[in-house]
Amino acid sequence: MPPSRPRHRGRKFCKDRGAAYSLDSIFPVGYIQIVADVLFTGEFETWWDSLSVEEQDSIDRVVWMLAEDGPALRFPYSSKIESSAYSHMRELRIQYQGRPYRVLYAFNPHRNALLLIGGDKTGNDRWYEVFVPIADRLYKEHLKELEES
Repeated sequence: MPPSRPRHRGRKFCKDRGAAYSLDSIFPVGYIQIVADVLFTGEFETWWDSLSVEEQDSIDRVVWMLAEDGPALRFPYSSKIESSAYSHMRELRIQYQGRPYRVLYAFNPHRNALLLIGGDKTGNDRWYEVFVPIADRLYKEHLKELEES
């Protein structure tokens, strides 16, 4: 199944939550904001659909940060995956009720973030050994689809 845009519930998460001023009030005409398109695979969507609304909200917050910050999103929300066949493979790091959720992603040649696969790694010491090869395969398939289109 080809990747498609994620569904968001219209809520935008701001980095400056308690700030007295926003850029909108300083520059009412507008300003440039980098927003990356976020795509996802069918495997990610299947996992997402299995989550509770509360779990989805926790993940959604970090996905919005990814969309707003793009490749500049850093630790503790994102980190590099050393064991991937792709040097730019990364993970979103989400904590929900003390449980570590991970979403493996990469930016494609069109500069879109592609959410490949996610999971709860609680108590699973082999999570990366299992999920990184799956993410590599999904990314390879995505790149092939891009070449063919």
